[in-house]
This record gives sequence, C-alpha cells and structure tokens, in this order.
Amino acid sequence: MGPKYSHKEVPATVDKGFDVYEHPIVREFLETKDFQLSLFDGNGWWLPIRQNILFNYVLPNSEKSPLSTSALLLEELKAYNAFGWNADRDTILSWSKAEGYPADAAFDGESGYQEGTMHETYATESLAKFAFSILWQAAEFSLEHGVVIVYDF
Repeated sequence: MGPKYSHKEVPATVDKGFDVYEHPIVREFLETKDFQLSLFDGNGWWLPIRQNILFNYVLPNSEKSPLSTSALLLEELKAYNAFGWNADRDTILSWSKAEGYPADAAFDGESGYQEGTMHETYATESLAKFAFSILWQAAEFSLEHGVVIVYDF
C-alpha cells in the first residue's frame, strides 16, 4: 500500500459513491494541515503559467476561490510522488491506462448504449494512481498548449 498519513492506514478498497471528504483521515488532514496547496484548498482552476503562484480570485460565476498555476500543480504532484511512489514520468503516464476501472457503461453513435462490468468496490491505490496520472497529464498539457485546467467536481 502507498503512503500513510498520521501513521493511519488508508483503506485498501472503497465502495462506489464513497465520499472521500467524509473519511476521518481526510478530514483530519484538511483540518490540521499547516500548508497551502492548490489541490486541497478548494482550487479548481489552474492557469497555464510557468510560475508557482496561488492567490484568491472571484470566478466568472461570482464565487470566491483560490486560483493557481499549472506549474504549481505539477510541482505539487511531483512532491506527492516523491512522498509515496517515487515513480518516473513514463510510469505515471502509464497509470491512466493500467490503473482505475473502465466505465460501467458507454454510448457511441454506432453501437448505442453498452453496459460494461458494474463495479461496486474499488482498489483505493489503483484509483489514486489513475487520478494522479490524469492530473499530471492535464498539468503538462496545460503548460505545453496554453490552456486552463478546470477541475469540475
């Protein structure tokens, strides 16, 4: 299993619909942290700027939010990787194909609706690696192509 926080073991599996923000380890982490990171401070927008910047902003929908840069997101991801996995870039990129789970169902114009294997329980580490890879790729793409990342959750 990956890294531990406060010497507490992360559950090996989670059930479908699991609210990560309600887990005691996550709540403790968010309540007691003494640092500022764009991924855990409510930020959902990263600007394609090659400097590590985090500031408060009013979004187009008039909500107040932290706003950060894609360079800072990538630096944060590198720090998380060093904390737990120490994976090289190629390994991280492979996780978007090798980890996580396929969709429960899909729709395309030719085949219509296709139901896949329904999952009710997921391996926590596999989901983490999949999400980590997607965020890493988004940060690199943002910086290379000058596009904003909007994290819609």
